[in-house]
Amino acid sequence: MWNKNEKKPIVRYLLLTFAIAWIGLIFLFAGEQTGILTDSTFGVVASFAVVGFVCGMAPAYAMFILLKRSGQIRGVKDFLGRVFKTEKALKTIIITALFCLALLAPNIILNSYIENPWYFFLFFIPAIAVMMVGGGFEEIGWRGFLQPALEEKMHFIPAAFIVGVIWAVWHFPAWLVTNLNQSDFNMLAFSISCITMSFIMAALYKLTRNVFSCVFYHAWSNALGGIFTLDMLTQPPNVKLIVVCAVQITAAIIVYIIAAGKQKKEAGI
Repeated sequence: MWNKNEKKPIVRYLLLTFAIAWIGLIFLFAGEQTGILTDSTFGVVASFAVVGFVCGMAPAYAMFILLKRSGQIRGVKDFLGRVFKTEKALKTIIITALFCLALLAPNIILNSYIENPWYFFLFFIPAIAVMMVGGGFEEIGWRGFLQPALEEKMHFIPAAFIVGVIWAVWHFPAWLVTNLNQSDFNMLAFSISCITMSFIMAALYKLTRNVFSCVFYHAWSNALGGIFTLDMLTQPPNVKLIVVCAVQITAAIIVYIIAAGKQKKEAGI
């Protein structure tokens, strides 16, 4: 997302991302405490609208503001061009599809199948589009900017871990809002999931160098709640969760190292 020769404003990005998202969550918390957003269809709709278009879009808004202020983009068209930019479209599509299919395995192991009919999968097409707003576009900031920015200062492994921790902490105020899914999740299990996903999507971005691939993967991950019960997030961490996440992180590290080695070879380094 960011020009290589430009200094990365990591602190400003984090301040903007946290401020935008947490202001939205404070609004929701205040709305529930005053009864305005409680026990009504309006309350649920308003909550999800604020989460989707304010909180969930905060990393994207922060990136747009910073890119615009630094003169790197002229407007929304230039911004979206950076999100969708890819050197090899077919390769990006295939890799993203493989990552999405691979995500089914840990869900099958850790969650219960809701037993919807097979054709329920057709409803995933609009669901994924909705989940891009409800989480996917976060990747414009997390993986499109913060991960590569930190990798310029440290190794991939600590960078991915730090991004995962920051990403988890960024969600914490959501536990105060009863209309949000986080209020039903175990905070530690959710945090472990964020760290795991951080490694996986860092590897995906390394392979594709395409921000939208991470946007789609994140949206796909959220949309899987239509098939699985997400027991892994609602229950305290157990041995099975830790082992499955450790395997995923290890696989992501291996994929990343292979991809990095191949890219260095192609660059003649």
